[in-house]
Amino acid sequence: IGSNHILILGEENFLILMNTEIKIVISGSFRKYLNDIGTAISNFEKANTKVLAPLTKEAINGNDSFVFLSTDDPEKSADILEKEFMTNIEKADFLYLANVGGYVGQSAATEMGVAIINGIPIIASEEIKDFSNETPETVQELLKKSVFRQLSINEIGSEKIAELNLSNFTSVNLSADERTLLQSLVEKLLKSLKFVKMTI
Repeated sequence: IGSNHILILGEENFLILMNTEIKIVISGSFRKYLNDIGTAISNFEKANTKVLAPLTKEAINGNDSFVFLSTDDPEKSADILEKEFMTNIEKADFLYLANVGGYVGQSAATEMGVAIINGIPIIASEEIKDFSNETPETVQELLKKSVFRQLSINEIGSEKIAELNLSNFTSVNLSADERTLLQSLVEKLLKSLKFVKMTI
């Protein structure tokens, strides 16, 4: 099959170009569930999916407000690293939400907002049950209903990724108010991280 031909994985499944590599970003609570996120990274990589961020599950510190990873540039403050993470979301084919136990923290909720604003599908590992207190109730329902599909961390594999049918995704039609709400989440998070530096 030439590079311009399409490989069809079953009638209902996602159409994958032979040389196309799926790119993703994994979001979740690094403070609480970094080991689970590490498992997700490993499972996606085994399924020939490129994980744009995070690149490792190795944390440098137990900082309460922001977890720095061994691949992070120690010269950069937390808000700059978070901005780079958000830029990776914009480049991804989907955002994988590793919401272990159904929990979504402030950073993960904000990163979901970035995905929604940019028309990026959100795949959650579990049904969303709780948000952190920093996530306004007005936005919680929007975030919940924006999840496109569910795929548990232990089930991540090539076939399951194909079954997500990403080609069937249509982005959320945001009202001006909803867009402003999501953008305010981003601004609030970045502001709170502005002066957080890596401490070892």
